[in-house]
Amino acid sequence: MDAAVDYSAPFYYKNLTVRKILNHCSGWVNWREVPGEKLTFRFLPGTQSGYSGEGYQFLKRFMLYRLDASASQLNDYFHQLIVDPLHCSPMDFILTSSANNRKAFGHIAGSPIHGQTNDQQQFDAAGGLVTNAMAYSRFIIALMNRHDSIANELLTLQTSLPPESDGLFRSLGFPYKKINNKIRYFHSGSNAGARSYCHFYRKEKVGLVILSNSDNFFASGFAKKILEYLGESYPY
Repeated sequence: MDAAVDYSAPFYYKNLTVRKILNHCSGWVNWREVPGEKLTFRFLPGTQSGYSGEGYQFLKRFMLYRLDASASQLNDYFHQLIVDPLHCSPMDFILTSSANNRKAFGHIAGSPIHGQTNDQQQFDAAGGLVTNAMAYSRFIIALMNRHDSIANELLTLQTSLPPESDGLFRSLGFPYKKINNKIRYFHSGSNAGARSYCHFYRKEKVGLVILSNSDNFFASGFAKKILEYLGESYPY
């Protein structure tokens, strides 16, 4: 039993699966408002769509338990199974000493966040990927390989599960949009003093990755200008 989960509604948690968590229809909130409060289900898993970072953190804790591993060991598994075979280093879910020496500090309202740091032992599965644009681009290029069974599974649209609020289905790895009759897989990120965005077209084998250390990358319209320059429609 996971100490963070409220198990008082057994019919709900017994309907929970890894696929439903990855597809963001676990029934959990994105983040708990009160630290330490129990995770309660808002709806029966698999019946609605609702983005949940808590779900990904739950999967992290589940893997630590099943593998009897530490956060550092789980990061080593990540390297052995994904990073090293795909040659997409640097890419970690913990802040290594090497990455800490090269990291960019975030900016809020134009001012750097002094003293910004991460706990090296905290494997943050929901928003703590430590990488750069080149490495993440290599990862996406690997996903465009239509002969790779794992990439196919990750990007297959999950039409047996609930669609997003816009009526579109998710894959296990990315949401998507139809752009000029092409499937655009995409994702964006928002952390303190940082914003990120990527999208790619698997069939056409093109995409882009943008990482910024500013909180106004989207609000300023700069991201929109970059996409317009590349002839890409802005998603927001």
